[in-house]
Amino acid sequence: MGRCFLAAGALLVLASLAHTPKCLDGHCPVENLSSLPRTGDMPVRAHTGIVLELPPAVRTRNWGGGSCVHASNVNLLKQMGQQELADWWRKNYSGGEYDTRLVSRLEAAGLKYAWISDSRSHDSDGDGTADGEEFFYWCMRTGRGAGIFYKPSHSINFAGMDEQYVYLLDNNATDYPERVGYYERVPRADFFRRWRSYGGFAWTLIYDPLPGGPQ
Repeated sequence: MGRCFLAAGALLVLASLAHTPKCLDGHCPVENLSSLPRTGDMPVRAHTGIVLELPPAVRTRNWGGGSCVHASNVNLLKQMGQQELADWWRKNYSGGEYDTRLVSRLEAAGLKYAWISDSRSHDSDGDGTADGEEFFYWCMRTGRGAGIFYKPSHSINFAGMDEQYVYLLDNNATDYPERVGYYERVPRADFFRRWRSYGGFAWTLIYDPLPGGPQ
């Protein structure tokens, strides 16, 4: 399997960038995370907690010796029904990627997006626990997956969560034989701890997800 190399740089929330954030209906999830819903508001689809509903045949595998960030972004575009953009992104980008360049490329492509760093210096409550979790709760409430930096030198997709587990789609194992819809399953507390240990970076796209996902 190809590895994907990520560079750890200075991570800033979207609201701190010089340009105007692109947000759904004028509401940007990274600007006021304390107002976002917590677990009680999370939808559960098909009793699995999966919101990134991509059949194995549709999922994008890592390619070109380590394009995991780009494969994760292509999966998000497919979930949003943006197949032409998904094809364009795969054709134009490959190889290793890092946080700030990814954001620059999302911006240059004119995509609607939001991203977050769970850096302690940017937490609204100063304890390093709130921002990241609420970002994922917001993704659940709005029915969208996310791309995350996770595992050593790797990026994968956050596919959903329920009261106990977070579900992950790894582009190095798109047919992984997990018991729930071919997704990896990690206890929620372990997921947030590991995700922060890899820099706490996540992004998502702000389009309407296809009902039931692409077929």
